[in-house]
Amino acid sequence: MSPGRDGDGPDAERVGAGGVAWSDWGDEAFERARREGKPVLLDISATWCHWCHVMDDVTYSDPEVVRKINRHFVPIRVDTDRRPDVNARYNMGGWPTTAFLNPSGDVLFGTTFLPPQTMSRVLDQVARACAARPEELMLYRVEEPLDESRQLVDGPRRRAGQPPTTLDRGNALAVLDDTLKAALSAYDPEYGGFGREPKFPLVPALDLLLTAHLRSGEHRYLDVVTRTMRAMSEGGLHDPVAGGFFRYSTTRDWRIPHFEKMLADNAELLSLLARLARLTGEETWLETALRTAGYLETWLRQEEGWFAGSQDADEAYYSLDEAGRSAREPPRIDRTLYTGWNALAARAFLQAHLTVADPRLREVALVALEWVWGAARRPDGSIAHYVEGGAPGGPVLLADAAEVALALLDAHEVTGEPEHLERARSVLRGLEQTFGAATPQGGKGGDQPPGDEPAKALYDVAGEGEQTGLLRHRYRDLVASSRAALALLRLADMTRDQEESLWARRAAEGALAGLERAAQRSGLLASDYSLALDWWLGPTVVLETADEALGFVAASAVAGARVVRRAAGGPPGQVLVCVEGRCLAPVAEPAELLRVTREAAERTASTPNSYPGPLAD
Repeated sequence: MSPGRDGDGPDAERVGAGGVAWSDWGDEAFERARREGKPVLLDISATWCHWCHVMDDVTYSDPEVVRKINRHFVPIRVDTDRRPDVNARYNMGGWPTTAFLNPSGDVLFGTTFLPPQTMSRVLDQVARACAARPEELMLYRVEEPLDESRQLVDGPRRRAGQPPTTLDRGNALAVLDDTLKAALSAYDPEYGGFGREPKFPLVPALDLLLTAHLRSGEHRYLDVVTRTMRAMSEGGLHDPVAGGFFRYSTTRDWRIPHFEKMLADNAELLSLLARLARLTGEETWLETALRTAGYLETWLRQEEGWFAGSQDADEAYYSLDEAGRSAREPPRIDRTLYTGWNALAARAFLQAHLTVADPRLREVALVALEWVWGAARRPDGSIAHYVEGGAPGGPVLLADAAEVALALLDAHEVTGEPEHLERARSVLRGLEQTFGAATPQGGKGGDQPPGDEPAKALYDVAGEGEQTGLLRHRYRDLVASSRAALALLRLADMTRDQEESLWARRAAEGALAGLERAAQRSGLLASDYSLALDWWLGPTVVLETADEALGFVAASAVAGARVVRRAAGGPPGQVLVCVEGRCLAPVAEPAELLRVTREAAERTASTPNSYPGPLAD
């Protein structure tokens, strides 16, 4: 089976929805809008989105609405999973997004779901306004990048007076402290999770709190993680029949979920569950992890070994017991290979393998990662966002390259195979060329040697990407930059080449520098950024061994920042544990190795960069 959609994919949607003449996003549609003097109606939907289906059934199937759209607008439909770059620039607060644009792609008006009567009135109003004021509305252009409230930060043209793009250790600790405080402030002590309804898993925030526990020994950080995971696992967010987790809860107590299931969400949760099982030894985390892996294998894994992107929401189906479900058609699956999500799934199954030492789980991970490597790369070596019909498709995004690099580094640590490290190195070496731009003020990272070239900031899409609409602006996306920096920092600690290590660390600093203020404004949504800062601050524990069995133990260690070097030679049956250039006595016993690793990775008050202080009641 070639990667692609199952059943009523985008092509079917384009000719459906009651007869709306949908066009693809691209120059052709906007050129038509310019030629005909019409505004654009942009619909951003998702295959798993319940209200998108409702809007198709009731609004885009209403004859009067269809007539007005086809006569007075150029309608464009975008799938958010396939075009996250478009969604990032135009989403109006959820799905479906309904946005009205001029022929230059700038927003005239936008909202989310519209019932037929309201849509009909809005269509009349927008069409009349554009016809009455064509010079003002139809030719209007947004020349400045979108503001940082959309998590799209620091466009290619910096405003005068902004601070230099440098990383400072004191500022990094302050950002890390602020993010942790934001997570703890948002924590719901009664039901677990963050905030009120709707409640999302927010795995990066849980990862950050787990890291804070590992760095500081403070158990209250761990308590937040375990209470939240227990509430999600025992509540309605977890599917008791098929396993796996739904996308979010509509209620504060996790009772009533929104029923779509996403590959990325389940992969992140599987990784966290597997690490919790190893850290705590609690059987419940192992059971839930294996049930989640079982869902992914049974429902989303395709016969060739890659994973489909999502399974649709169907409240009636998921309310049935096992016997009732088996007699009913299951919710539709989006059988598209999404590159970054498959990389996340590969990492998750490697974590599961490290937890139960099951070679089959390792094979699941490596096959998916091999599919990504073979099918998603373009001829120039860049990585496409998805694969369709066996060929790479969609935009070239920093987020995908970062996730693939992280998965390859994981695969090298677990297997010891040098090919995975070489592939990760090639992806990371290409980041600056594909996504980089020199920081205008030439700021240098804290550890950059004097006289070296300034590090480059990384932007969300490839430098030679399309220029349609607001895609003419590239942005420094907080999450994607953080994930790329984390991969670079891991390479810097994993490599034995000092020159490569300095380059990778400097490149990571370029990706992170200048985003501190955006992170502070983002609260707990800056968790990925703070995780990267945590690694940058150190200490990192380097575990070096030529022993296969101890290499597995080293890779399974749940600690703060740690990497595994697979030595070509060296004494058998031992692991060399090194921290910030200082190596401890070799370790031969697995239990002792785990203990030493966790202790070495702690950041205590006696170190130059102690972890953020004690928690307030």
